[in-house]
Amino acid sequence: MLLGQLLLLTHRARDLGDVPPHRPYARRSARLSGPTMLEALAGGVLTAAEAGATLARLLRELHALPARVSDDPGVRVLHLDLHPENVLLTQRGPVVIDWANAEEGHPDLDWGMSAVILAQVAVNREPHAQMAHEALAALLADCADPAARTDTNCGGLHQAVERRAANPTMSRREVELLDEAQTLIRELLTRTGR
Repeated sequence: MLLGQLLLLTHRARDLGDVPPHRPYARRSARLSGPTMLEALAGGVLTAAEAGATLARLLRELHALPARVSDDPGVRVLHLDLHPENVLLTQRGPVVIDWANAEEGHPDLDWGMSAVILAQVAVNREPHAQMAHEALAALLADCADPAARTDTNCGGLHQAVERRAANPTMSRREVELLDEAQTLIRELLTRTGR
């Protein structure tokens, strides 16, 4: 619930003019202490399955909040970069950080972005690949409507792959991994019968 409390504070701060209009989800940070989810995974404090389930829970909590600007009931606040490096594990629970990409939109895109980010690490066959694969499987197992989120033409997965491919901070190698990452996501959903 800490995520919801932080976002509600962000909305109130915006109403008071504390946040610049061009960054509607920006907020002055409180001092937070704790490892990132990735550090906890690497240190064996958290399992990959727990990480994936926590990311899914955070996405659900975030998407339970109404949009700040849009009147469309299907539009919500999106983080668009939710992965283990952007979650701090504090004494009070997980706290989502790095809201630079936040915007309003359909939650399928947010789920798709998190899945693609994890899948890119999983298919890259580097040190964290197995953990990312397990976290991705747990995230997708907790996905409320995987069919809508992975529709080939209009689902969040399709949009997430397009956004990641167009991201100027992505290396050529990261862009090359997108097809394999998308295939892995679809395979994991098929294995779970979803």
